[in-house]
Amino acid sequence: MAPTPALAFDLAEIISDRRAGRLDDFFVAPEARGSGLALIARLTEIGAVRGWTHLRWLVPRDNTAARRLYETLAEPAPWDSFRITLA
Repeated sequence: MAPTPALAFDLAEIISDRRAGRLDDFFVAPEARGSGLALIARLTEIGAVRGWTHLRWLVPRDNTAARRLYETLAEPAPWDSFRITLA
């Protein structure tokens, strides 16, 4: 099975003056569904060592299966995301 492609960042957290992790472009192929949890678990380990306040990632509103799964291990963030398409 191929690894789950993802981009993860260690970012400055302006409000807390600490660091946070952000997982972007997280895609799990249908045949590998379920393996993404290992990636999230590993990032939380890395974040604990680095002193992150939290790890966050985006999930499309219409991906109900993923949202149900993520709600078993994380709480929904108290904000919405917005974008302006430029290209």
